[in-house]
Amino acid sequence: MLVSTAAGVVGAVAGVMQWLTSAGAWAVVAVGLAGLVAACWALAWLWVQRRSVLATVVVLFLVILSAVTGAATDRIVGRAPAAGDRAAVAATPTPDGRPTSAVPTSPTPAPTHPATPTGRPTDPTDTPDPSTTASPTPAGTKPPSRTQDDVTLSVYYFLDLDSAATNWNVQSGYGLGRAGDLLLGPAGVETPGDVVVIAGKPSQSACEMSVTRQRGIGGGQIRAGQSFCVQTTEKRWAWLTIKRYEPERTLTFDVIVW
Repeated sequence: MLVSTAAGVVGAVAGVMQWLTSAGAWAVVAVGLAGLVAACWALAWLWVQRRSVLATVVVLFLVILSAVTGAATDRIVGRAPAAGDRAAVAATPTPDGRPTSAVPTSPTPAPTHPATPTGRPTDPTDTPDPSTTASPTPAGTKPPSRTQDDVTLSVYYFLDLDSAATNWNVQSGYGLGRAGDLLLGPAGVETPGDVVVIAGKPSQSACEMSVTRQRGIGGGQIRAGQSFCVQTTEKRWAWLTIKRYEPERTLTFDVIVW
């Protein structure tokens, strides 16, 4: 009788706890704690009343209830952390003080700089290397001694390209004297030195290195935009670029003298 009664009680308790477990671990813990309190009180009362049979049933009930409650508690403690728990874990600082991150991040690429012709990346803090800085003028180039734009020479007048005078020491007369370098005649320009028909950027070396030379400038060669190198009586070189030409009247040009 006692055994059957205990078995029935145990079966009933196990069934109720199984149902609670399926309903939720927190429900099992709550009911288990309440049952443990009640069973402990009943066991104490039965012990005082000397009812050993019922006390034994209560002891079995306590054992089963403790086991089920412990299992439910373990289920709660051992479950996977929820979204809020994962956020808390992600924010947990590492030993060096930096928070950990649950999401892997890709490494930040190092900043790159365009490569120089030497293959070394540029750096805004670098200073120019004097050995690689281009000189503003080529080595050995002689600077001009005088330049002037829009010089106008009238027919039957000549001027001195070696002169430092403001008007190039212009004089009238036909025929070149010792001080004359350019004479505008009715058929073109007469010069005592060599003349080179040339193009490109003005430079003394370009004039000196030219081997195609002539004396004087024919009227057919004179046109706007055409350049000539003229050797002066003092063996200088002058670069003339024609601006305007009115045959038998005037010649306007820009001049550079080295």
